[in-house]
Amino acid sequence: MFNIKLENDEVIKSKYVINAAGVYSDKINNMVGGDEYYIISRKGQYKVLDKSEGKMVNHTLFQCPTEKGKGVLVTQTVHGNLLVGPNATPVEDKEDISTSRDGINEIVENSRKSIENIDFRKQLHLSLVLEQHLVQVTL
Repeated sequence: MFNIKLENDEVIKSKYVINAAGVYSDKINNMVGGDEYYIISRKGQYKVLDKSEGKMVNHTLFQCPTEKGKGVLVTQTVHGNLLVGPNATPVEDKEDISTSRDGINEIVENSRKSIENIDFRKQLHLSLVLEQHLVQVTL
């Protein structure tokens, strides 16, 4: 049985606790004991291109996985745009939502392993919220 003490000192008893704290789930886990673990956070950047580029694929193209993850994918969105990304950059600060030109260049370079002739000049300007992080897409 778990005793969960709230900020107002109220105690809730529960047989089960579901840890849905995302990138902070290691902190919640380590507060209750057992095997400690630490999450090494990564952030990813995407590029969203015009619908004219979306016609280049009709299914999701994954690259061979690496130690960083599944690699940069190329896919058509439900609205017909072309989506490429993400990269996977390790970050110390779990709140780090910054983007970088190097990160965008990495996406461009790696996506060309799947499709060489993507026209990255046909891009959209937007921000996406993914996995509890604001991923700013710099285009």
